[in-house]
Amino acid sequence: MNALKFRIPVALTVLGSLLACSSNDSSNSPGQSAAGSGNASAGSQNSTSGGTGAAIAGAGGSSVAGSSVGGGIAASGAGGAGNQGGSSNGLGGSSNAGGSMNSGGSAGTNNSGGSGGTNAGGYKPEDYSSCAMPVIYVAQEPKSARVMELEAKLGGAAGVEKVLSMMPLKGCWLLYASPADAAKYVHPGARIVMNIGPMRWPSDSSYTDPSGKNWYDYGAGDMDAISPDGDLMVQAFGACQHEVTHLLTPPGDKHPKWMEESFADYVRDKVGLTDDASVRPTAQAEHYCNGYNTGSYFFQWIDGKQPGFVNKLTHWIGENKDNPWPGGYPVGAANSEQVFSTVSGGTGLATFWSQYEATLSSPPGTTCGSDMWANY
Repeated sequence: MNALKFRIPVALTVLGSLLACSSNDSSNSPGQSAAGSGNASAGSQNSTSGGTGAAIAGAGGSSVAGSSVGGGIAASGAGGAGNQGGSSNGLGGSSNAGGSMNSGGSAGTNNSGGSGGTNAGGYKPEDYSSCAMPVIYVAQEPKSARVMELEAKLGGAAGVEKVLSMMPLKGCWLLYASPADAAKYVHPGARIVMNIGPMRWPSDSSYTDPSGKNWYDYGAGDMDAISPDGDLMVQAFGACQHEVTHLLTPPGDKHPKWMEESFADYVRDKVGLTDDASVRPTAQAEHYCNGYNTGSYFFQWIDGKQPGFVNKLTHWIGENKDNPWPGGYPVGAANSEQVFSTVSGGTGLATFWSQYEATLSSPPGTTCGSDMWANY
């Protein structure tokens, strides 16, 4: 399709047990691939991105819902409102428009794959089936105590797969006002892979899975181990939700990188997969142009003042995917001023930021990451 891009970050090897998922963002046309580097901490997405990642050629996926391939790698399709008995996790809970989900759910509740309530348009995550992607979950033997704890919490490997399969649906549910918008702008082209263990897959090009190398496998959760510290669900799935969201943001490679990274953490934060207590102080001490949680909190504040703002922003970006970003490149603050004014009905980016700054306990920084003004 003309001007459509797949943003499919390729996970890199995670260092020790401190990082839960790799973060390596890029944007390439279908059929292209480019090497890249960079990683993001599971506890905070305020790290500096290290270069561009790789786009994986091809669209669709060869795994079939409910099927399994060799080596104990189970594949399942996304969607459905099924639940794993007695478990709770950060992708469940209840949420109304503009609200947030809890990270643990209620004791004894069943939130491993079900609905998270309705959004401003009255839709549930399950209504966004066009965003569904197949998933593959691999826990290499011998399984660590942390992996066994995760599986026990979710009712087994099938429960882990269900959490992964709901990630793209919940991302679209938060980013787009309607399933029609999501279907128009989102064109998934990957299988979501969560691999836990020392054998790197699919990022290690020397490894071939039992069914053959699959160039649209997307290692959102390629990790050595789940961190032994902190909330289990946040450590296992937080950065994964961030990465999956990059597959769902509006196409076109026109909006600035800070905005792209803010969308990714906006979704992560809203589904309750961020350690807010440890992340927020650092995030709110930075300028929005650093993206990640800093931009996410800024977007959440705007959305609180103008419900539906984020949905309108993604709609505007999608509708203008074939047009140059106002003001040209690089896409600095002045370039986005017109966009925010148009989307909000008259309030520019600078005004929103000054109003938001006034709500903070101390003035945030004024510097930006060197690449955050680049078009994504």
